[in-house]
Amino acid sequence: MNLQLATNSLIYPGSTARFPEMDANGLVDAFKGLQTNDSRREALAALVNELTPYEWRALHAITSARSFQYDIIGQLPVELVAHIFIHLDTTAPYRLQIVSRRWNHVLRSLHVLKRSLNQWYDGTVDLHDADYTLCQQKAQRVHAFRTGNPNNMYKITPDDADIRDMCLTGDTLSWVPSGNQRLAFVLDLTTWRLCTLSGEAREKIWGLFASDRIVALTTSTNVCYVFDLHGEGRKNFRVPSSEYFKNVTCRFSTVACLASFEEHTSVYIWEYDTQRGRSFQIDHHPGSLFSASDPSRVHTITPLLQPETETMIIFADAKRSKDRPEHRWHIAYSRFTYGGECIGNFQTSLPGIGGIMGWSYVNCFDPIDNKGRFAIRLKSLSREADNNQITSFLLRFDEKLNHLAIMEEPSLLGGPSGSGAVGSIAWWEDTCYGHMYHGGDGERPMLAHMGNSGARCYTPLITESKDAPLVPDIEDVNRSVIMNEKHVIRLAIDRFYVLCFAESDQRPKESGSFFDVGALEVLQ
Repeated sequence: MNLQLATNSLIYPGSTARFPEMDANGLVDAFKGLQTNDSRREALAALVNELTPYEWRALHAITSARSFQYDIIGQLPVELVAHIFIHLDTTAPYRLQIVSRRWNHVLRSLHVLKRSLNQWYDGTVDLHDADYTLCQQKAQRVHAFRTGNPNNMYKITPDDADIRDMCLTGDTLSWVPSGNQRLAFVLDLTTWRLCTLSGEAREKIWGLFASDRIVALTTSTNVCYVFDLHGEGRKNFRVPSSEYFKNVTCRFSTVACLASFEEHTSVYIWEYDTQRGRSFQIDHHPGSLFSASDPSRVHTITPLLQPETETMIIFADAKRSKDRPEHRWHIAYSRFTYGGECIGNFQTSLPGIGGIMGWSYVNCFDPIDNKGRFAIRLKSLSREADNNQITSFLLRFDEKLNHLAIMEEPSLLGGPSGSGAVGSIAWWEDTCYGHMYHGGDGERPMLAHMGNSGARCYTPLITESKDAPLVPDIEDVNRSVIMNEKHVIRLAIDRFYVLCFAESDQRPKESGSFFDVGALEVLQ
């Protein structure tokens, strides 16, 4: 039977009476006989046009009682579900297991959980043999880090005066106190084990550098001592002069030292496992990395090692032309093989940045994620009007894209001249921690959670009285906030604060002595 004919024969204009039973059955049978979605929609449209207001209300009551939701997750293959959840927070698969039995079954799949974690770790963590419990623990830690909820918080005040710089690699925190520059300390933040490092003759330590495998100490005798990350297996190498220790970096098991002279730059590369040293020289001829219209305005910033390809990148800042405005500086960088061959020259403009100020100590790129991106904190003197304020900003380098750009605008930290606003921030993946405080009443925030890619915020986690002394660390500390996904460290010259996001039953639960070399206060 044609549905339109059936409709015409069943609808009585002006009547609200129900259809006879046989006619209603005929209408249903006719609708079932339609073979395509288009024809069914046309029939519904024709039928709806014939409804009276009373019948409209009856239809609305019927449709309101029905649910038109469709469970996409419950119907998709687990491989597609895993692809969807890599775009969500790592804890989403665990939180959403309560939606239904089907969701609980699908979202407990290790395929879904591991794909979500691999998106965060970018393959740097082996999850092949991970079970559900281990995946859950890792996801909870990532979530705590992204939302600013540490498991433990400590304040540590060393006895030996100030600390000007420290390194954080994985679970290991290392530093050299300025009050006793013949010793370095390495603290395992999980086992809470402290070890002490020194040179063979307890020489004065000039600098400390660490990677995920080694700790390197440069000393006043032109000897660099290198230990494994646990403070064992001391080895060393010697450089021709102290100039080599003005630009040092290490990555994996390799240390690189760079010395700039008037006519050339010398590079020395040393490997911990083989104790093999290699060197090459970069001449300062026109067109090279270190040539400029005004050589006195050229500063080596830092080398960045790439041991997997036996290459390194050297960065320098310069005002390359006398015609270039003061606020239009750029940074040039070149890539070299360990044999000294230049295989690429690059540069990037830094609009709005005044002359980049030199450092009185070594400055290094730090990793900011698991995906080959690094950041270095630089200082610039504002060139606007009479504002001579020193601002701090982050410069980010993407190793995979070979791209250098400003990550954090100086305006985020600066402020009107004389406002007294100082601060610093650091990133890991998409999450930010830092501190920013101004003059005025109230407590001083020492460390705050400043949000993630989902939402920006400013939630102080550690505060102290404004009566407490504080050196303006934007001037005197290279990196006042350093972090990874497990720990966040706030260095405040004569003390530092530690946030731990991974659980450990070996950390102290009560305040007291810090290994007889300082004081420990448990904040949480």
